[in-house]
Formats: sequence, structure tokens, C-alpha cells
Amino acid sequence: MAVRPAAALALALALAAGAGCSPGPAPPPAPDVEARRAGWQAWKEARDGLMRSEESPIPPEARTAFQSLPYFEYDPSFLQGLELSPIPVSDTTFLATTGGAPRPYVSAGAITFDAGGRENTLTVYRATGADDRGQLFVPYTDATSGEETYGGGRYLDLQPTPRGAYVVDFNRSYHPYCVYDPSYVCPVPPESNRLRIRVTAGERLPTGG
Repeated sequence: MAVRPAAALALALALAAGAGCSPGPAPPPAPDVEARRAGWQAWKEARDGLMRSEESPIPPEARTAFQSLPYFEYDPSFLQGLELSPIPVSDTTFLATTGGAPRPYVSAGAITFDAGGRENTLTVYRATGADDRGQLFVPYTDATSGEETYGGGRYLDLQPTPRGAYVVDFNRSYHPYCVYDPSYVCPVPPESNRLRIRVTAGERLPTGG
């Protein structure tokens, strides 16, 4: 059947409108809660194994008494699919440390998430030079810091993805090594990564001390 002139014109305009277009950014992945919970259990067991090994940051004299690291109960509300938003400036940033000279990092972007009844934003970093392990690094403090968690904050690692969509699981937040041995030098979260909400997920201090 022949295409009428008006229909042909509409088809041509539609094809022209799509010319040069490319797919938009991939939407954040929908988290599989049960799979993530199972992965979290395996991650905890691996960390406990590390703490018992010769590579443990726990001093040898205290290592024999170690049983397991304490955590908050798994909270799916702190498991979110997020996009890494670009930031205007990605120059080298020097993060303060618990001792010694500041360490250089590159700002890789920012994540924004809903928790505690508000929108929260954290800057995401990547280490430079010999410290670059290929991971993205999110140091932060929150309203539990200094009470239920280490006052110097906690860390969260993200694996880079080609399109900037991530499953961010705060249940995998962990304490820096200087919690176990003060001789370690650890990066300190910057002012921009100090949350006002309570992140009741991830590693915590032992109850009662």
C-alpha cells in the first residue's frame, strides 16, 4: 500500500528527530534485598577472617581474644540504587588524616540518597598513585559517630561501573584500621561528608564500650 504524502512527511520528521540521539543514562539498578543480605553475611565472615589473620590490624596480643566485629542489624532502607552525579571540579583534594600528612584524592562525583526524612549528599573519591586500588571511596560521619560508631567516621567502598549507576549499601560501612590500632594513619571525612542523620547500618562499636 502506498504511503500518503502527509504520512510520509510525518515519518520523515520522526526519523529526523531521532537522528543523532543516543540512549540516556542507565537507571539505578533495583536492589535485590535478599541477595544483598546474603552477600552482606559473606562479607562479614570474610572481614572476621581477616581480623584473625596475620594481616589483621588488631595487635597480636589482643587478636587471640577476638571473636567477631559488631554490626547494626541489616536495614534495607539503607540499600539504594543511586547514580553517581558528576561534579564541576574534580581536582585533587587533600583529605586530613589521623596523623601525618594529608592524602591526595580525586573527587569522582557525588551520590544523593533519601534517609532520615531528608535528602543527603556525599562526595565520592578515588585515591591517587600507589593508593589507587580501583575502588571509589566514601568516607563519612553521621549522628552515630562518637557514640555508637567511631568518632572519626566510617568508610564505604564502591566498585566503578561504566555508566555510573550503583547499588549503594550502607550496611557495608566499616571502621578504619585506626579503630583497632592507633598507630595506623587513616583519612578523615571532610566537612562535606558529615551527615546529620543517624546511619544505623554497618559496623558499630561494641555495645557498652
